[in-house]
Amino acid sequence: RVTAGDDDDAPGRDRGTELRGNLTGIGADALTDGAINVMDLLVVCKLAPSKSEARRLVQQGGVAVNEEKVAGIEVTYEQSAFAGDGVIIKKGKKTFHKVQLQ
Repeated sequence: RVTAGDDDDAPGRDRGTELRGNLTGIGADALTDGAINVMDLLVVCKLAPSKSEARRLVQQGGVAVNEEKVAGIEVTYEQSAFAGDGVIIKKGKKTFHKVQLQ
């Protein structure tokens, strides 16, 4: 019998496979002085429709980057953070998104 519910601890479940369709490549044009603000990053990745929604997500503690909760809206990420494997953004409990430098 199958019921609706959270199945995050199911055996064989791999977070890496969930990220396949959720990949954004950012270029140098998205960066300001070699860095990008967390709110701009959420909008560029389409995880938030606007900066005001991104601000609310961050202020309510709903955003983590590379498994670290984002402390405030003033947090910025340098260009070097996106090189190589990039960063993984987590919005809420179940939305994961990978960002790499193009």
